[in-house]
Amino acid sequence: MKKGQLHSWSSERGFGIIWVTRVERFFLHITNAPIEIAEPKVGDWFEFDVAPPFKKNGLPLAVNVRFSEAPKSEDSAPELVSKEQSHDGR
Repeated sequence: MKKGQLHSWSSERGFGIIWVTRVERFFLHITNAPIEIAEPKVGDWFEFDVAPPFKKNGLPLAVNVRFSEAPKSEDSAPELVSKEQSHDGR
């Protein structure tokens, strides 16, 4: 079981990226998002299982996703970057 924070979300395409750490990232598709919500929001925390990526060099998939509380310590939270930074790969 992993725990991470939604870093980016595309409403038009129905997917986003969950960060566990700056280098440990997982693909979240809307079909794997918790059913209690219409759409995840950047900053939401989730617990999830991991499945192999769709594509050969893609990110692992977040599956069996459910809401989670934020970590107690800010030190354990992944550092989010601005939307401008997230689009150019930094």
